[in-house]
Amino acid sequence: MRRAVTLTLIFGLVGALGPGLTPGVAAAQAASPTPTPILGTAQFDLKVDLTSMSGRVAKVEKRLAGGRVPVKDLVAGRGRATEPCDDSEKKAAEKLRSVVTLRCWDHPDKGQKSSDSNNAWMPQGVTSTSDADPTNHYDGRQALAVTSYRKGTDHARVTFLPNFANEGYKHISLVEPKGSDWARVTCHAGGSVWYGRYLLVACTREIRVFDWEKVYKTDKKDPLATASLVMIQTGRITGKAVGQFSSLGLDRSVQPNLLVVSQWSKPNSPGACPPDECRLFRFEFPASGQLSGTGLRTHDAYRTHFFSMQGAVSRGDTVWFSSSAGKKDPGQLRTWNVKDKRPNAVTSKPWTTGAESISYWNRGNGTGVLLNVTEYKDKRVIAAVEADYYG
Repeated sequence: MRRAVTLTLIFGLVGALGPGLTPGVAAAQAASPTPTPILGTAQFDLKVDLTSMSGRVAKVEKRLAGGRVPVKDLVAGRGRATEPCDDSEKKAAEKLRSVVTLRCWDHPDKGQKSSDSNNAWMPQGVTSTSDADPTNHYDGRQALAVTSYRKGTDHARVTFLPNFANEGYKHISLVEPKGSDWARVTCHAGGSVWYGRYLLVACTREIRVFDWEKVYKTDKKDPLATASLVMIQTGRITGKAVGQFSSLGLDRSVQPNLLVVSQWSKPNSPGACPPDECRLFRFEFPASGQLSGTGLRTHDAYRTHFFSMQGAVSRGDTVWFSSSAGKKDPGQLRTWNVKDKRPNAVTSKPWTTGAESISYWNRGNGTGVLLNVTEYKDKRVIAAVEADYYG
């Protein structure tokens, strides 16, 4: 294990290479069809509900009174941490260039049953305290948060990673209030955004809203205690016209901030993408910068031609699209400026194998890194690459 390194240091490095990777030459940029704008975007505006569950949430909190865990205390010591990737795991990232950091976490957690080890969980979404607040901190901490679903049950969890080295991470089950009790959330957790106190999680037909101020320890004697830590759902975001919320990203570079929603489609589908798939939406958060029940107005919407799109994130006019290509082949990271209307304005570079969602970590000096997670067993990578290289 390497010594502990804070995220400030890791993402402050410029051009540093992950273990075993070399810069190589710039990958050829293949052109892709340009997304087309969708007109009449008001139909896609989202409804935000942060109040209808409050009574049930209060009952759950009363039951768990005294067990709240602030974000600053979500540290597990040295017993559970990401590790340098071995040669087999590096294959998931062998096509990446301009790598800043590469870590892996395929190994079962100590003390967990094999049926509930990391290998039973499929990482999907990645977000961070850089999304949470412009200072890159939340509750005095810098961290990543990775959402996953469990094969066989589709139960969802979020993993709090204070850094990529020795300091331990924490798994937190995502739960919803059921009367005065709770139940584990069933959700694909395809993408996530940490915005202020809230964790927004893409759950296909809706976005579920969880609260970092409502993380609690559970009593081991409690019959509902399927995990030692739970985070309570406090609201939901819906949009019937959108239909499918596959993944989420955040753009803090503009005012108002934008929630980026992307839609997955079946790999290698014949012909064009179905009308309700392969789309990209950007929605405006309230001008206050705080999520509220006022709803999210549609900023813009596009019909893309990208199958297997696993996530997207933007920074102003620049949009990055993460797509996968199965268990053996690298996916693609496409880049597009929304003002470029040329027929083949989208460029593409090789991406990770088993690619899932992406997010942007802002260094605060005009540069940043793109974060990506992969999902497949034995090739489970958390990677950070220079955004400028892929821009």
